[in-house]
This record gives sequence, structure tokens and C-alpha cells, in this order.
Amino acid sequence: MQKGCIVLNDVTNLKVTLMNAHEYANMGLTEFLIAFSVIMLMLTLISERLANFLKIHFQDKMLIIPFLYYTIDNQGEKKWHSFLKVNLEIIANKQPSRAMEKEREYRILIINIIIGIIIAIFTNANFFEIISTIKKGTPELGVIGWDVGSLGCNHIWGFAYLTFFFWSISIVLMNRLVEVKESGLQINKNLAMIPFVIWIIGTFIMGVIGFNTKGISVTQNIVLHGLGFMFTGLFLSLGSKFWHDLLDVLFKIKSTRQNLSNPGTFTNNNSADAIQELTEISQYEIADKLFAEYKDEIAAIGGVVSYGLNSVKDTKNRMYKRIIEVEFTTTEAQQKLIALQNEASIKIKLNTFYLKDYMVLLLTEPIKALVDNAIFDNPVCYAYNMDSPNNVGSFWVYKEPADGDYNYFAVSNLHVLATPAELKKCHDNNQYKLQSLEVTFVIGENRTKHFGTIFNYKFGDYSGYGEDLAICNIKKELYDAYFAIVNKGHLESVPKDTMRMFGGVSKYNEYYYNKEYTPCEVDYGRFEKKMYLVKIKSKYNGPLHGDSGAVIHYKKDNGTLATGILVASSSNYTYMFNYILS
Repeated sequence: MQKGCIVLNDVTNLKVTLMNAHEYANMGLTEFLIAFSVIMLMLTLISERLANFLKIHFQDKMLIIPFLYYTIDNQGEKKWHSFLKVNLEIIANKQPSRAMEKEREYRILIINIIIGIIIAIFTNANFFEIISTIKKGTPELGVIGWDVGSLGCNHIWGFAYLTFFFWSISIVLMNRLVEVKESGLQINKNLAMIPFVIWIIGTFIMGVIGFNTKGISVTQNIVLHGLGFMFTGLFLSLGSKFWHDLLDVLFKIKSTRQNLSNPGTFTNNNSADAIQELTEISQYEIADKLFAEYKDEIAAIGGVVSYGLNSVKDTKNRMYKRIIEVEFTTTEAQQKLIALQNEASIKIKLNTFYLKDYMVLLLTEPIKALVDNAIFDNPVCYAYNMDSPNNVGSFWVYKEPADGDYNYFAVSNLHVLATPAELKKCHDNNQYKLQSLEVTFVIGENRTKHFGTIFNYKFGDYSGYGEDLAICNIKKELYDAYFAIVNKGHLESVPKDTMRMFGGVSKYNEYYYNKEYTPCEVDYGRFEKKMYLVKIKSKYNGPLHGDSGAVIHYKKDNGTLATGILVASSSNYTYMFNYILS
């Protein structure tokens, strides 16, 4: 393996975990509450819709709960019942009297709590795990669902524990209903409480057994999960309006803190109105407007190779802020950028904001297209054009259904799979057709060779998203050989807080999840090309940011898998473009 390359193992994964835990240990109360409120709002939207459906569905419906008990009839004889029955009359429709309307509101609250707990159970939204993962900064935030394939006996016992809880509390709640009293089937209150008391005692015993064992026992785990789901359900019963309004308040508090933490707030303003207006202006809004106003002037400065917006954590107040990040390569560029910083500003309402407070300058080497100009001693896999064997890069393979079978493809950068001469022609003339289409793919340390043919390619420019892409037709043998040495599951199981790379030289590498589209200027050796790429940062220090043509896997906010292809690297960042694989 080439010096400087990164191969993930248990030690480096542990290191990343500890780094993340340390970074988010200082999360402020406002950020914590925002993260928690966002989760509650999303789950509450689901809970409310189900609760509304049940309110309408059970109006004038018979509700039956199994319970063995007896009543005394008018002749003084015992009459045994195996079910507690009630026909619900007060639930969906608004009631004529104040007392009956209060009763209806109470029932709706109980329904919301019960549905909230059920939603928490089915989404595995354990209150304690949510709190823990927010503190660690994990974007999945504890709402991870269930892996059906991994369910075992402990989950069956947990289901039984929660089922007993719902059964016991339902008897207590149903027994107090007006309809039950009028039917003459009401149970003695002490008798109705017995199952619930048994559940409480059982919970206590299970907890004691758990604490008297080393580590977390099955019984303790069941109790903690059960209570965690109940706490989540109680929070969900507050309703989406509550969490929506709370989020509005929290975001205003966050914006106010960000603005008031700046000493200039008090030195640059001389009226209460100006300060009040300032506290209501988002830091993101300021940075976005400054960038829109001055991006053309920044781009016109010679020596600027990358510029764009980014989100970073403020070391003073430990909150994220929006900045304009500019990479430059020359002293002259630095001087012009500093001059622009000092004179540029915008006015929003009653306040003036200066570019110098939002622009960060980064000295870098030219952004160079990633090319490995040698065949390494122990590569994982690599590809090259048969007419240009010294240009070596990574690649990725995938398949698409076709006529009951599959077609197989390999994808890499055009600057890897095209010869340098033809790449220059593609740059000079976007209508140019490649002539040298035959590609060699090398798999494994024994350098088994496979072959493919370029049939589609793109070389994007500054006017749109940059794509430095070549796609080849390949045979199934290459596809199988590739995944014989690549752990595809390692990439596809990527958590939402990171991005994972597989490259022919460095194999697995990880990147931070934040991605910013950035105009940049890439040096391809024979020419420089302005492109609009995605800027990402490696989680590891060192000169290696990734391999040319390496695939990046990450998950979108909706959980679906997304893919990027690495193109270039600067001293500070790696650059890729998004690519949709079948």
C-alpha cells in the first residue's frame, strides 16, 4: 500500500467516535432542545394522524378488553364476565355541555398518549437513547427503527412486558368511563387496579434484578426501553403545534445568542431598535446576502481557486455559523481579498454587516485533479486507458436490469480513462468524440486484468455542476471480481453522520457529512478548468484526501443512498460531483 493511504480498522473507528463525542460534549442547551424538538415534531405529525383516525373510527364502536370479573345482579347473584365492554359515545363529536366536553378532551389526551407510546415503540424512539445520541451528535438521533432480522427472545419478552402494560392501564382507564357506569358493568376500583399494580411491582423486580448483575441485563434493558418509549409517548402527546411553536422560540433564541455574542453589537449600534432588529436577523441570511453581493468580485481576483459558503462551529459560543470560505494560492490574491474584506459591507434593515466578519481566507496549493501516475506495489484495484497506461485511477462497478438479465458497468473520471491528449480536446471542444475507448481494469494484488469500453462520458463546466465522468461497458466477470475484494456492505451501511469512500489505492476513507457546492478551478496539467463541484473534508489528517475516480457513499436526509465521484483535491478539501448509480 502506498505511503499515506488510509485503511479503516477498529482503532481508527474508535478514534473517530471519541473525536465526535468530544466535539458534541459541549453542545449548548439551545442546540440540544432544537435537535430534540425536531425529532418530536416529526414523530408527532405521524402520531396525530393516527390518533385522529382512531377518534373517528371508534365513535359509537364497541371496545372490548379481556378481563375475568363478576358483577352482582338485582337478585344478589354473581354473574361472571370474561370481557370488559363499552360502546364509546363521547370521543369524536363535540359535546353540548361543558362537563361532557371536558370528558371528551380527557379521552383525546389519553388516546394521544397511548398512540404516542405505540409510535415510539414501532419507530424504536427510546427517550433515553435519543437524549444520549443527541449529546454525541449522531444525526440519526436514536430513532433507528427495528431490524426485523435481528429480533430475538429478549424482544419477545419486551413485547410481552409492554402488552401487559397496555392491558392493565386500559382496564383502569375504561373502568372510569361514563358509558361503563351507565351499563352497570363497572368493576370495583381496587379490583381494576390489581393488574396495573402487578405491572408496577414486576417493573421494580426486573429493575432490581438488572442492577444486581454485571452490565445491563435483559430485564433491565426491557424496563429501560419500556420507560423510554413511555416518556417519548408523553412528549408526543403535547402535539405538533407545541413543538412547532417551541422550535420557533428556540431558533429566535439561537439567533439572538449568535448576534449578541458579537462585541460589535454593542459598539456599532446606538439605538435599542437597531439591536432588536439585529437579534431577529439570521446569521445565515447575512452570510448568504454578502456572498450573493460580492461573489463576482471574489471570483475576478487572480489566484482565487475556490470560493463558497460553508458552515463551521464558532469557538466562542460553540454554535454553528455561516461563513464565506475562499481558497487562494498567491500573495497578490491575499492582499486583494483583505482589501475587499475591509471595504465590503451590506445593510439589512437598520444594521450594517461587514464582509470581514464572515469571510475566511485559506492559503492552498492549486486544486489538482487526482491522478496516480504510477502502478503501485500493492493496489486494491485501478483502471487506465490502454493508450495511456501511466494515468491510473480508481473505479466503481454497478449493474442494471436488462431483458431478464443484467448489463454491467464501470464508472470513473474521464481524466483517468481518457488519454491526456484527448482530455485536452474534450476541454477545448465539447463536441469532440473520444477515439481511444479501450480500458484496462486491474483487480487485486495478483493484478488480474479485465477489459471494458467507454460508451458514455461527460466533462462538465462552470455553467453547471461539474461532471468529470466516464462510463464503460464491462463483463460480469469484472463485476464479480470487484465485489470479491470490496466490502460493499461497509459502504452501504454508512451512517448519516459521515461519508465513506472506496478507492483503488487508499481503500476505505471517511469524510465529514457536510457538503457544499463550490465554484473552483481545477488544474489538469495541460489546462485549468473552472467547475462547480462539491467540497468535502476528510476526517483524517495527512496529505491523502482520496483517489481519483473513487466512489463516495452517503445517505440523504430521507435515508436513501447517494453517491459521489472524487475529482480533485486542494490543501484543505477534496472535491467531488454527485452521481446517481442504479
